[in-house]
Amino acid sequence: MVDSGIKTDPEFITEFQSMTKLKTAQFDYIILKIGKKDGKGKEMVYIEDSPAIGSMAEKYKDQDLEGVSPNWHGLYEKLSAEKGARFAISYIHCKTGDSREFEKLIFIYWCPETAPIKDKMIYSSTKLSFKQKLNTEVKLIEASEPSDIEYKEVSSFWVKR
Repeated sequence: MVDSGIKTDPEFITEFQSMTKLKTAQFDYIILKIGKKDGKGKEMVYIEDSPAIGSMAEKYKDQDLEGVSPNWHGLYEKLSAEKGARFAISYIHCKTGDSREFEKLIFIYWCPETAPIKDKMIYSSTKLSFKQKLNTEVKLIEASEPSDIEYKEVSSFWVKR
């Protein structure tokens, strides 16, 4: 495995730890970018977007999301519009065939065809070491087109159709 050697912004670790404790989560999802934070210093994995918990529910309160949680819908909209590579972390809320509800933590490696080749190489060589830094069990989803992160597609890993 090749490791790019890119460091992670300490601010992310704090926010991620908050997110993994659902009762104290402060964010609906986190989108991460590799680059120079604030245009300064060395390249690192840093937070690009982390909407406050409940902000997606407020944004989509008047829309019928057909069973998709507002935070997943917001993440889907944001990533599917993104032309460059990104990492994202969110919970997906699912229901099993026997109506049990549960949540799973998802780590998305978003790399659309429109991403520059250099970015594809950097994100690809960073994703596994970054996932290990999360120090918790997460499901890795590698996505290159919006259909790869649709709710039905992702939830199908745990819910039998």
